[in-house]
Amino acid sequence: MFSVARQRNQQGASFPHESAYGFMVVDQEGRIEVANGTAITIVQMFSDHNLNQDSVLGEKLSDIIGPNYEHTLIGSCVNNQESLHGKYLIGNQLYLVMIDKIEEDDRLHYEAFYFPVREGEDRGKGEPVFQNMAYEAAKEKGYMDIDWIKTISDEHAKQLVDCLNKQQHTIHHGPYCPFRRECAFNEVYGWMELERRSYYRISVNMDGVIHLLALKGKEVPQSVSSKKIPCTAQDISLGGVKLQSSLRIPVESTLKMVFEAFSCSGTVRWIEEQGDQWLHGVQFADLNARQRRDIIKVINANRVRLTHPKSNHKSTHPPQSVPR
Repeated sequence: MFSVARQRNQQGASFPHESAYGFMVVDQEGRIEVANGTAITIVQMFSDHNLNQDSVLGEKLSDIIGPNYEHTLIGSCVNNQESLHGKYLIGNQLYLVMIDKIEEDDRLHYEAFYFPVREGEDRGKGEPVFQNMAYEAAKEKGYMDIDWIKTISDEHAKQLVDCLNKQQHTIHHGPYCPFRRECAFNEVYGWMELERRSYYRISVNMDGVIHLLALKGKEVPQSVSSKKIPCTAQDISLGGVKLQSSLRIPVESTLKMVFEAFSCSGTVRWIEEQGDQWLHGVQFADLNARQRRDIIKVINANRVRLTHPKSNHKSTHPPQSVPR
């Protein structure tokens, strides 16, 4: 019935990172299907019963925890049929909690992960040493569109350096990776492939406008989407574009971008503050043949311009003489 539950039954004691974090699977009725020792320890904080793996499997959380069940993170997700992602203090420990609502075989279940956040893991304390190491490693190996690496946590950066050096995932990515929602290389949530190089990217200087279409999947009113937001494209590939704007546009926003040479839509994947401006990494969405052709023209034209630096000609689109 459950993909992870089946995997657990098949692998037995080889279940990954058994003591490194808490993991459990709960069905749509709140019944525990799978739980490791760390997860049981977390549940124990809310229960008056002495718990172990044998005593919790197959039991409902409402029976184990009692009337406060609905006020727990997992209980709230089950009752409201929703997912959850964030950092929460449980007891005296801060956890990165990821609870995913998953539909499988016409049934719902919830996979819950509790990753302990160690002191000093949060980014922003001191120099971004590990972020710089990961950024340089990605740059050296030829990956493009990597500015998002500058915004990740220390722990994520350390892990990413290892993945980049081996050019393969060194932890269980997919549902097991604690950085799955922040990592562009994640196979489920990311938009880049670790095992091969990304699209060729070229520096540009193109002025255009942005139309905001949706915020995190929710369409905005026409009065908002009709407004023109000035922007400048700083680099571009067939995969996406780096935009500079005075307006901060949230990650996961959907945009329509209009330039002299082409127009298309895309999704904001990362943002970075730069003085009084904001940089946005935007992934293109479903380019059609004409859009791809127009973007290739832009790339080719700017490759020619960079090859002949003495030319003073600045163009946002390729001259007619540039071959496709």
